[in-house]
Amino acid sequence: MKRIQLLPLVVLIWCGGISLSSGLYFEDVNIVLYLLPIALMMGIYYFLRFLCEGFKKKEFISFGGSFLLSLMSFAFLKKIIVPGLCVIMNAISYKFAVSYGITLRTFAQEGTGSVGLAVSQIIALVTVATLYLYEKHVPVAVTALPSFVLFITSIAADGVPFEWCTVLYGAALIIFLGMGRRGGNISRFLILTACTAATAVIVGSAFSWADLSEQMWEYRDRIATVGSGQGGSGSDHPATEEKKQFINFGQFNKDGNISYNGTIELRIKTEQPLGARKLFLRGFIGTTYDSNEWGGFWIKRDKNQDLGDIFEWNTAIEVENVYDKGRYMPYSVNEDQYEELIGSPAGLVSGDKFLGGKWGDTLNMDLDLYRRIDREIIQEKKVKTVKQAINIVKDYFGNGFQYSLTPGKLKYGVNEVEKFMFRTKTGYCTHFATSAAMIFRAMGIPARLAEGYMVSGDKIIPDEVVDVCDYNAHAWVEIYIEDEGWMPLDVTSYVLGDLTQEMELTEEQRERIRQHQQEQQRQEEKKRRERKEKEEQEKEPMRTPARVADGGGAAELWHLVRDWTTENVRRETAFAAILLLIVCGSGAAAVVFIRRRTNLEKIRRKMKSGSYGARLLFVNDQLADFWHEAGAPWDYYDSAVQAGQIFQQTKKYYHLLLRASLEEEKKEQVRQYVIYVYKSRFAEEGIGGEAFAESMRYLGELLEVIRENAEKKKWKKFRKCSMVRVLEKEMEDKK
Repeated sequence: MKRIQLLPLVVLIWCGGISLSSGLYFEDVNIVLYLLPIALMMGIYYFLRFLCEGFKKKEFISFGGSFLLSLMSFAFLKKIIVPGLCVIMNAISYKFAVSYGITLRTFAQEGTGSVGLAVSQIIALVTVATLYLYEKHVPVAVTALPSFVLFITSIAADGVPFEWCTVLYGAALIIFLGMGRRGGNISRFLILTACTAATAVIVGSAFSWADLSEQMWEYRDRIATVGSGQGGSGSDHPATEEKKQFINFGQFNKDGNISYNGTIELRIKTEQPLGARKLFLRGFIGTTYDSNEWGGFWIKRDKNQDLGDIFEWNTAIEVENVYDKGRYMPYSVNEDQYEELIGSPAGLVSGDKFLGGKWGDTLNMDLDLYRRIDREIIQEKKVKTVKQAINIVKDYFGNGFQYSLTPGKLKYGVNEVEKFMFRTKTGYCTHFATSAAMIFRAMGIPARLAEGYMVSGDKIIPDEVVDVCDYNAHAWVEIYIEDEGWMPLDVTSYVLGDLTQEMELTEEQRERIRQHQQEQQRQEEKKRRERKEKEEQEKEPMRTPARVADGGGAAELWHLVRDWTTENVRRETAFAAILLLIVCGSGAAAVVFIRRRTNLEKIRRKMKSGSYGARLLFVNDQLADFWHEAGAPWDYYDSAVQAGQIFQQTKKYYHLLLRASLEEEKKEQVRQYVIYVYKSRFAEEGIGGEAFAESMRYLGELLEVIRENAEKKKWKKFRKCSMVRVLEKEMEDKK
């Protein structure tokens, strides 16, 4: 039980490795595989420690030996691990560069290597360092420091690890710190685990990850601003680079200029081709517009929160949020469905619903802006179908409007939409979508803003991971068609055409994006080659280890092991959570069982040592829970009262106490037992062996009678007392 604290410590190291790989967005996040280096290094460390028992520097020797063995494994797999380490360092360097403007060193490498093995090597070294600190009994905060550095590395590089990984790390850290420097108390471990789990359940039921996303996003922007030298109190040096504009959905950029740097915001994967259709990744819904800012909501886990959605969410598309701000739901419209919908009646809404009613915020707008739109744009045109309403918007935007990422700064008190629609006619997608929503509302058609990302379907390759970059961020309008639902409409395309192409980027940004696309093409080509090789291998007879040893050598054996691992180690979070639950549950059950057995053995040894009086007093004190459950707790105040109370509460189990003579006999037996206990406690001479044996016979007889005549449920309560189980075992041995 001394090292029960190793359980949360293992979880800390394990989550640190998962955070490093998942936070840097590597595809081969081998969740279960990362447990192997931890188990291996713990086995090596404690085996060496056992061999060095008696040496003054056994901890240092164990640390040194484990560290050298880890380096030996590194030397053996150097050609595989080094490229993986280079990939990790380059990923960290890239993220610091694009997020904070800090340039770190990059490393050239051939191919990508095995990132999973590289992470495992890092985990092994962190495990050795952590075990050394743990066995040296340094403060728990220092012991957890290596795993914390491993966990925080990807977050410091502006990455976001798996949600469950972050929660699990926090819970394990609380348990580990709560157990203290000299941990090992299983009761404390179980109490801390129960409290942490209860807190997690309560907090998880009250909040969701998306609820915290906006606050996390604000902290991210602040860190990025400080890290890139773009201000902050007390800064005397002007920024050397232009401040990067991060996407702020629902708002216009107050500084006027928007720039993109090619950072990856999302990743998507699908098995179905989309053709020429546009894929919308909807995240933010704007319903109320006031003071140049949309108010609304983010997509939550409940996909049914949107009233009247006619489009089924494309569940065949997997979306990974790299920057975890909200949730993005993919949907698209095919050409046949689009033509059918826009031919529907316009679904004009009566005047009493214009200011509220059923559609509420999707119709409300500034009265002066409504009058101007009605006077200058609609111009008493008859709108009978959705297509006619769309044509009015299309014709208006086709008259002198220009797309620009530099429309000028916002001015206090100036309505940005009205300025865009009737004066400057220059803006980006948020300007177009917001203006279109107001025009549709003025025609009586419920409309709202939708923002997220948009990708052209012809850029999505089935079964391939596609990066969605910051320049794919987009805003469009959704209009409500009566008895049908909400339909997306990309009004900005009326000016620019296909908005999924690169927009106004600098040459440096274009070059960075081209490099990223080239790297993606190389990765795709490599995957195609690997699939082809795998298909060819499947056609051949399966190799056995003996055949590998004969002709393939160590390299072939390694490829077999790697392929087996790749095919059999599942990455699903549910599997890892179930495995961890089974391990923790089994460990906790084993610990409880071992401790119980140890406690019973301790009681048996205590019963056979010391004077007879000390033995009887020990037995009686250990039976405190038994006497309390029987309704006769001991207070050592009056022996006569105590004897009477025991007899009254236990005689109901003696069904043969019908004759007065037998009842008096039992009374005397109880009184004699109480007298012996009082003598053991208060008399100097104590009791002899005969009195002790007589007392034990009484207790044995009492337990036997209760076991035979009490209800099973009641007897289980009696057996919760450890001394009852010991006496029961003693009686069975005598039989």
